[in-house]
Amino acid sequence: IRFSTIVNTTFAGSSPPVFNHGSSALDVTGSIIHTPGLFSRSTDSTGTVTHNGCLLVHDSAGYPLTPAPPIVAAPDLAADLTPNVASPALDRCDAALASALDFRGNARSIDQPGIPNQFGPVDLGAIERPADPPPAAPNLEMSRSSIVVPDGSTTPFVPGVTDYGN
Repeated sequence: IRFSTIVNTTFAGSSPPVFNHGSSALDVTGSIIHTPGLFSRSTDSTGTVTHNGCLLVHDSAGYPLTPAPPIVAAPDLAADLTPNVASPALDRCDAALASALDFRGNARSIDQPGIPNQFGPVDLGAIERPADPPPAAPNLEMSRSSIVVPDGSTTPFVPGVTDYGN
């Protein structure tokens, strides 16, 4: 179940684990498993679990701590399960571990500017956050006597002269 998003899972009555995989191997690389109130993994499961250092969970019990421990945090997802701009799921996995497309068919490996890559530019979970648009360039208008700034105010314009020794 690589690069999956499992969140807000509820169950009436007794709380079974999210995974009861017996002796079968379980690969949760790149996934978000945030199900507070439920055990992520059955204590009866004896199969190996791998995540390659790319996993976000509500509780790390039952998950290996190598090559890096899982991230224990709220995933900070939008209603459509896309990671928000402050999500700990952003830029966490190596592109070699993920498919080229996310669940929606959009490109993976969208490196978010200003967010350090943990192991690479791929987001955790089923959906990759699209690239944020670059900040808008300042809108300055110049005239002979003043500069008009975006809020409508003006600043006096004083031309300068530079003497380069000629």
